[in-house]
Amino acid sequence: MVGASAVRFPLRFKVLGVLFVVMIVILVLSNGLYYWSTKSILEQKAIGQNKLVSEQLNLEIQQSQRGQSFIDDLIGNELRMAALAAETALSPDAAKVTNQQLRQLAKEIGVSGITLFQPTKDDIVGVKSSDPKEIGLKTKQMNLWYQAFRDLLKGDPAASHFGKAEPNYWTGPFANATSDPSKIVKWGYYYDGTTNYIIDPFIESSSLTDYTKYVGAGTFIADIQKSEPRILSIAVLNQDFGKAPISYSYQGENWVDTSNQPVMYGTYAYQDKTLDVAAKNKAFNSKQVVSLTDIVNHRRVFKTFVPETLKKTRYVVEIVSDYSFISGTLNQQLHNSLLISAALLLIIVILSYIASGFIVRPLRLITEKVNKLAARNFAEPLQVRGSDEIGVLADSVNVMSSNLLDYFNESVRKKRGQGTEHLVMVTHQLLHELGTPLIAIKFSLDFLPKVQGEMSERGAEIVSRMKVASEYANNVVREFSDFLKNGKLRFCACNLVEMIEGAIGIMRPIADTNYVVLKFVNATGADKVMVEVDKEKFQMVILNLMKNGIEAMDDTSTPREIRVELHPGQHMAQIDVTDTGRGIPPDQWDAIFLPYHSTKKHGLGLGLAFSGFIVLAHGGTIHVVHSDTAGTTMRIRLPLSE
Repeated sequence: MVGASAVRFPLRFKVLGVLFVVMIVILVLSNGLYYWSTKSILEQKAIGQNKLVSEQLNLEIQQSQRGQSFIDDLIGNELRMAALAAETALSPDAAKVTNQQLRQLAKEIGVSGITLFQPTKDDIVGVKSSDPKEIGLKTKQMNLWYQAFRDLLKGDPAASHFGKAEPNYWTGPFANATSDPSKIVKWGYYYDGTTNYIIDPFIESSSLTDYTKYVGAGTFIADIQKSEPRILSIAVLNQDFGKAPISYSYQGENWVDTSNQPVMYGTYAYQDKTLDVAAKNKAFNSKQVVSLTDIVNHRRVFKTFVPETLKKTRYVVEIVSDYSFISGTLNQQLHNSLLISAALLLIIVILSYIASGFIVRPLRLITEKVNKLAARNFAEPLQVRGSDEIGVLADSVNVMSSNLLDYFNESVRKKRGQGTEHLVMVTHQLLHELGTPLIAIKFSLDFLPKVQGEMSERGAEIVSRMKVASEYANNVVREFSDFLKNGKLRFCACNLVEMIEGAIGIMRPIADTNYVVLKFVNATGADKVMVEVDKEKFQMVILNLMKNGIEAMDDTSTPREIRVELHPGQHMAQIDVTDTGRGIPPDQWDAIFLPYHSTKKHGLGLGLAFSGFIVLAHGGTIHVVHSDTAGTTMRIRLPLSE
């Protein structure tokens, strides 16, 4: 007898291993979720702060525009007064005015310069000026400005919706000078019909930078960046950012007017044009804040695009933040979380090791008891208390121990009886053989008086006694044969399809444990195939065939499959049970149905003998159809129910 194998890897460590892996998975998932949720919270917080900065900047731009409007009005009035003073001091004929006279007059009235514009056949041209670059300046290409000049000459300066108009006077916004685009200039234009020219006094701003500081938005952006180290840059992008801006050219020099600059305020420092234009357009179209991460100049940054509207002017504020403010907080929180997780994992391992001892101890006792059963030691019952699965298992082991003891005792009795089951089948055959001569004797005794004629009284008495004995013997054979055939079976009408499906359901846990696939092929196509059988005993036959098939498969068997097929017949149902096991030698196909003959190492040789007896008792047949190293097919033929 093969002894029980030793424990190589204790269950306690398996439990600890499973718990450890489960905890690792849980901690990884929880830390991952915590990391991503924290990252989302920090980014949303950064978006909220940037949106607040954008709102403050929008207010600052609004205040700046109000200041610009005030400055425009103030300087516009000064330029109008300067034009009136110039009209008084100058000749009404431009030809009689000198450039030196205009330079001197500009100093006296406190403006940067004065230019006189005179209409020609198809243009309005600067004919005299304190600035030599203004002389000969053509205005036809100035679009809105040129139209305003024409309206002023017609005596209707208010006809133009561009700039601001008063009687005989029109002024435009600060803009780049056509004669020198590097200068930001404010102009005033006066014409009342008493002169043959337009008087144009102008005040010059030193540079675009000074102008930006003057209106205040640039100063506010600089102050914000100083007070918020996380903010790297702020840029106010106009709605045409990403498109080619409107440009002007004069005497071979090209420039973009200050009002058409793609970046209205601030500095567009961290440039990723394709990505930024797409984000700006998305913010414009959705009217929602758009955020993204980007890597510019080997630095990871967080960009927020906030759409804003001010007096029908739409623009987007791009705020670029240093992503290290977010990633640094994330890394610190992740570090703390990992330390806490490691401590929790250590505590759980210690507690699990202690708790597993209480679980493993009764299992160890059950293992010891099973080893004793393997050594045929049935004396001592297993003492494990509990109402859980382990307690039920212990009770089952005790029941199994008792049943095994009865089984071995019964086996001893069977061995001493030299094969009682086989004797039953032999007796059945003997009774069948005895029935034939007994019937012949009975008919001979009935026929004897007719042949013998008159018999003596003594002869008739002997024949009569022989006849009584013959009838008695026939009755005994008939009744004993009926007992052997039907005495232990309880027949009923059963659906063979449901019976096979039930057997497969019972066997499936064992098949799954052994990685075996169970298949049922109902080739009859009918939901019901009725037979008259003892359902319990016949289902045991099907279960026994499937169990033998599973046990016939070793670890190398592929595929691992048991297939039960139900085929139709005129009077008989055919059931084929096919496995993919190691097969049965052809010389043993008949012997396997004899008691105590088994091909299994520890088999008793009773399963197939009992199955054969049950099938025969139902009037059917069972035999091996095919068997080789690829598997075995067993076939049962059973009468159909009438």
